[in-house]
Amino acid sequence: MSAVAVFEDSSCSETPVGIKITRDFVCGAGRVPAKTMCGSDGGVLYSISSCTNDYSLLASTVFGNNTPYIIVEEYLEWYCNLAQTVTIYIADGACHPNTDDNTSFKATLATEGGAMITTYNGTYCENVQDNIDVSKNMLASYTCVSGRYCSSDIGYGCGKRFSVGGFGGPPAMGRITSYAVYDTDSCSQPAQTVTMTRELSCTPQVSHWDPVCEDSGAVHYVKDCTRYYKGGWDDYGLINDAFGSNTSYLIVEEYDSWCNSERLINATAYVLDEGCHSNVAATMSTKFSFGLSLILTTYEGPDCDAAVNTTEITHMMLNHDMCVDNVRRFNLRGPSVGMTAVAVFEDSSCSETPVGVKITRDFMCGASQVSAKTVCGSDGGALYSISSCTNDYSLLASTVFGNNTPYIIVEEYLEMDCSQAQTVTVYIADGACHSNTDDATSFKATFTTEGTATITTYNDTYCNIVQDNIDVSKNIFTSYACVAGDYCISDIGYGCGKRFSVGGFGGPPAMGRMTSYAVYDTDSCSQPARTVTMTRELSCTPQVNHWDPVCEDSGMVHYVKDCTHYYKGGWDAYGLFDRAFGSNESYLLVEEYEMYSWCNSDSVSNTTAYVLDEGCHSNVAGTSSNKFSFGHSHILTTYKDPDCVTAVNVTEITHMMLNHDMCVESARRFYLRGPSSGMTAVAVFENSSCSEMPVGIKITRDVVCGASQVSAKTVCGSDGGALYSISSCTNDYYLLASTVFGNNTPYIIVEEYLEWYCNLAQTVTIYIADGACHSNTDNATSFKATFTTEGIATITTYNDTYCGFVQDNIDVSKNMLTSYTCVRDEYCSSDYGCGKRFSVGGLGGARGPSLMKAAVLYDTKDCGSVPVELTAHPVRRSCLSSTTSTCQKVDWSYTLYQASDCVDDVAEFAASKFGSAPYLIVENYAADTNCQTQKSTVVYKADGKCHPRASDGTYFKITPSFGTSLTIATYPTSSCSDFDVEYVTVGTKFVNTGRCFDGNQRFYANMSALFAPSPPPMVDVESLTREQIMFPEWLWEPTPRRVFQSD
Repeated sequence: MSAVAVFEDSSCSETPVGIKITRDFVCGAGRVPAKTMCGSDGGVLYSISSCTNDYSLLASTVFGNNTPYIIVEEYLEWYCNLAQTVTIYIADGACHPNTDDNTSFKATLATEGGAMITTYNGTYCENVQDNIDVSKNMLASYTCVSGRYCSSDIGYGCGKRFSVGGFGGPPAMGRITSYAVYDTDSCSQPAQTVTMTRELSCTPQVSHWDPVCEDSGAVHYVKDCTRYYKGGWDDYGLINDAFGSNTSYLIVEEYDSWCNSERLINATAYVLDEGCHSNVAATMSTKFSFGLSLILTTYEGPDCDAAVNTTEITHMMLNHDMCVDNVRRFNLRGPSVGMTAVAVFEDSSCSETPVGVKITRDFMCGASQVSAKTVCGSDGGALYSISSCTNDYSLLASTVFGNNTPYIIVEEYLEMDCSQAQTVTVYIADGACHSNTDDATSFKATFTTEGTATITTYNDTYCNIVQDNIDVSKNIFTSYACVAGDYCISDIGYGCGKRFSVGGFGGPPAMGRMTSYAVYDTDSCSQPARTVTMTRELSCTPQVNHWDPVCEDSGMVHYVKDCTHYYKGGWDAYGLFDRAFGSNESYLLVEEYEMYSWCNSDSVSNTTAYVLDEGCHSNVAGTSSNKFSFGHSHILTTYKDPDCVTAVNVTEITHMMLNHDMCVESARRFYLRGPSSGMTAVAVFENSSCSEMPVGIKITRDVVCGASQVSAKTVCGSDGGALYSISSCTNDYYLLASTVFGNNTPYIIVEEYLEWYCNLAQTVTIYIADGACHSNTDNATSFKATFTTEGIATITTYNDTYCGFVQDNIDVSKNMLTSYTCVRDEYCSSDYGCGKRFSVGGLGGARGPSLMKAAVLYDTKDCGSVPVELTAHPVRRSCLSSTTSTCQKVDWSYTLYQASDCVDDVAEFAASKFGSAPYLIVENYAADTNCQTQKSTVVYKADGKCHPRASDGTYFKITPSFGTSLTIATYPTSSCSDFDVEYVTVGTKFVNTGRCFDGNQRFYANMSALFAPSPPPMVDVESLTREQIMFPEWLWEPTPRRVFQSD
């Protein structure tokens, strides 16, 4: 930027009265060297010009730490994206003329920290022109203030930011000053408190990773400067570094209104103990007391003597990120302290099986506070108890009751989505009467042979007067469903919920996990499996080692039994499906849901994966079997015997069901996994030896490639009429066409889709474009395909074999061929519409196998702005490019336009189109190829705003996340509502590194302007440890997508 420092003395040796900085396309000082020396500005003032990329540093250098000054940044966007002009005023309260020799100003700083800038209509500050009052909070928080009067006429509004310097340190400019208080003179972990507060200046440590420990006379502390983000995050991980990974602490954020992140006043983190801790100045202190809620008491003075304020923090406030009293938020960090568990016995030695266990979520486990409770003792009535701490109540119940004593676990939540259990009650399910610890009530818990249970509570100790009855179905037990509560003590709108599970049936409780049975043909249970079934059972016993499981023999088949959490789409906690089938085997996954559940992910009843072959495969019990037959769809037949003799059910699975994640009959979904067998390609010849050039190729997407099933078809043979053919399998019909026709025989490729947005080609027809008449394989019709010198193609079909009676005419423009545009088909039997793409080859102009066709999507009709999306497909041969790319309106939107081109290097092409705007390059590869076979490249505008996606009609937002990771949000509509969104988060190690994400994608980002500033390039043991604590490697591993969807 061009910076002009203005002086009142002719030698420019005194402190300047101001600096004017403007964003020009070329810095003015660089063009006129004379301006870099002191000279008259043409009036009564003098100036020196320079170039700068950091006006805050320039101001700090020019004015120093002890001359107050005010920085005013002006923007041409209401959200303050890029400063256009920056004015720096000396804040000495004196009158100073401006460079126009007609006006003047005074800049004054108040003792309270506010500022006033007054401009005048004369050079002696006589007639007030304007007054700008700036509050201390506005200066310290670096808030973007929207301007009412604005010269920006393109709808983006205007904005300003204010900051101040010369107070013993550099301007804060939105950064926050931190004070970490320690008990030791070495300032070693853990800190007692960490306070982050807004001050006018902010001085960072020379090294954030080796800070200077100071002594205030009352405490030892470390002072630093950082940017703070809502939720306890900052640029350098100062809070985490102060407390360490083994200490729990509470963060209290205070705001001036509605907990808006830009209105943060201060944040304080308190260590979770019951000690008294002073602040740096020793003017106040704090202390906790623990129970079902957390009580934070603030005292006057350093010794916790005179209480001045008491704050109660509940689990509801923490769990729901509540804005309390519109000005405060609370966050709990660090390791869990465990829940308090009280096992209740009827015998005084606590040696028999307990009758129940009561588990509560306190802020500090009660057993750790009172050691006497950890041994058997009277509860004050007729019962006895032992207390303990636990982070796993399912494991505790399994340990206490064992595998052969039935028990029921009831979890209670203060949210209707069952986010975090507040209390857990474990009942012994022996059908007997047991009194409760209140010595006034009792209960019976009964479990039936059908898998249902009843818990009855009574208003006396003898189970006579019924208080309440809870009936629990087997499905509720096995699915671990969250059951919304009718009566609820939660009064802040989150409702209540319960979950039920059962144990003591030969294994631990299922708690939502599913039991898997992988069936094999070999006694070693080696890959590939024949079927893998996951089903819901009351108990679920995992293998000791999931990666080296025990192979069992049922008498009918060999199998591996395991226990895992299952996620919709064929994913599970241990990858059991992929482990069973291996990477070289294709299989079909069938999910079955409760009837009329509309395939809700919580209602999966069972899942079975079938190997894609035509053999007969039995289940584990030998009570049923299944068998496939293949064609353009899958036919799965189920039999009621182990040998595929007596059929009981036939299911047809189509490509539409698979491609669109369809919920079939409201209760089933189908997925195809593993490597593709390829499409079936039939090359048609007019000579019996198939030695001449073929007249066409017909390619179809079958379940299994036909050429692999019938080897006779892979050699030249009659098609039953006047033509001859050779069949083959292909995953790349562009390469096949190029190989068959070569570079000098023109041909036209017509791809047909069962979606209007051209997602996956179902049939591909390749016509030789020689203008001659050729009969079709039906011996009833014929065609001519012609390509003109202007680049236009015509395909004419006829109702006879001699090209006499025209049936249909398809004219394809050069732009349609070059842009690879998806063209909607008017007549279509598909519910998702139909589409076609056209391309041409054999024109002698091939430029190598890396050539791609690129379609660039714009939201302006001249295609002159930064694009919202760029899609490139490899074509390998003859990409036809217009001399000037034509901007055309797309047929599926009223506001979007598209231009096309041929490109060799997508990254270079994207850089030329997006310029300095942030964008994300996503390379898409074929599934299960570990990023070896590329399908397409898509470049997205990554400015954090909502944009349309051309491939499927959805909308996207791309934003930075923690560190330098990024989040891709996909929305079904242009509203981009967070109530109907799918998120994918991609970690740092997958961005700009070339690493393969989820086996089929690579990411390259040019988003530096969006990411928070990075720490200095210093790497040591402590910094690595901090990074690993905050962002561990496993956090960014690809996982099954989580979909959050409104009702």
